[in-house]
Amino acid sequence: MEEEIKRRNGWIVFVMFAAIAVTVAAGIGYAFIEITALVQASGIDKAQYDIRMESYRNMLIVYTVFTLSLIYLSIEIGTRMTSKELLFEAYRLKDELSLIHSKNDDLSSVNKALENRIRIKNQEEEKEKRHYGNAEILDKMTGLHNVRHLMDVLPNEINRAKRDKKPLVLALVAINELAAFQREEGEDAANKLIAAVSQEIKRCAKRAGDFSFYLEEGRFVILFSGLSVENTKRFITFVRESILSEEEDTLIDRLGITIATTIAFAEAMPDAENFLDQARALLERSQSEGEMVIFEEIE
Repeated sequence: MEEEIKRRNGWIVFVMFAAIAVTVAAGIGYAFIEITALVQASGIDKAQYDIRMESYRNMLIVYTVFTLSLIYLSIEIGTRMTSKELLFEAYRLKDELSLIHSKNDDLSSVNKALENRIRIKNQEEEKEKRHYGNAEILDKMTGLHNVRHLMDVLPNEINRAKRDKKPLVLALVAINELAAFQREEGEDAANKLIAAVSQEIKRCAKRAGDFSFYLEEGRFVILFSGLSVENTKRFITFVRESILSEEEDTLIDRLGITIATTIAFAEAMPDAENFLDQARALLERSQSEGEMVIFEEIE
């Protein structure tokens, strides 16, 4: 920018000087003609005329050089002062531009910080929403799904099993003699035992189509589909062995568990309430008869 200002000022000086030089030269030329005419009219001889004209010429030359030099210096000094002012103005504008860029960068940083805060806040709100959403379908003590969610999921699973023509299994798991244990050991000990069994059930029923629920008073529900009768029996055996091998002591072995498994096929699939009622009846019958594991097929 500085070079551009200097180049522009050079052209300005040249044009101004050229214009003044032409004007001064024209004035001096005209004056010389007038002087010549006056000298000629005065009637002096040629020798005196030549001497006087030579003197006038020398004076005009000196005057012209002096005048043009003075004009050039005036223009140069004025231009330099103007150039310096323009240069200072250019630097000032450059500083202001830098300050604006700096402010823009600061604003950009502030905007980014605000965007990050908004993103974090949205993530927290989404996490909180999921937490409260889960709180509506989860049992607080066990972390398993609650009965309310069971009654939402079961009809959908029944319809899906009918559509896919696959058997649907509803297994009830019950801790035996839990009421007596709670009277003897207290509610906290009973809740601790329920929580331990819940964790084993959750660990076993972890396939994409498996659901686990806490029903009531030490009773749990495992709901799944797609397995054959034989594979269903193997899976239930695995669940029972996993619960009984809990490392918390032999307490669960002493109390024992009962698993009543109801298998419904697509052709004779009951509705949700009847399905759950038949599973409850099977569990009560199993406990009354002392059967630890029992299976019933609805055909």
